[in-house]
Amino acid sequence: MARTPRRRGADEYVDLGGVAEMAGVTRGSAQTYHTRATAHRRADDAKPGDLPAPDATFGQTPVWRRATITEWLDTRPGRGVGGGRPWAPKDQTASAS
Repeated sequence: MARTPRRRGADEYVDLGGVAEMAGVTRGSAQTYHTRATAHRRADDAKPGDLPAPDATFGQTPVWRRATITEWLDTRPGRGVGGGRPWAPKDQTASAS
């Protein structure tokens, strides 16, 4: 079910459901992005691909301007950037014949 963006003045806001829809992920993934980014900011260790801090809070619900999420999606690193286990070096002696 699509979430209807909330409006306050001229700005359009989306909650985690809207973030998920814009990013093409599940709401659970969007919640994970938010939780990790919040933990990184609290530890003063923000990462380049972290979900930005909410632009506002409606009650206890974090919300972002649609433009904030669009900018984040346009600038976040692609899949596989800076994460995971490094590849093992290729054995140079096995290929020498």
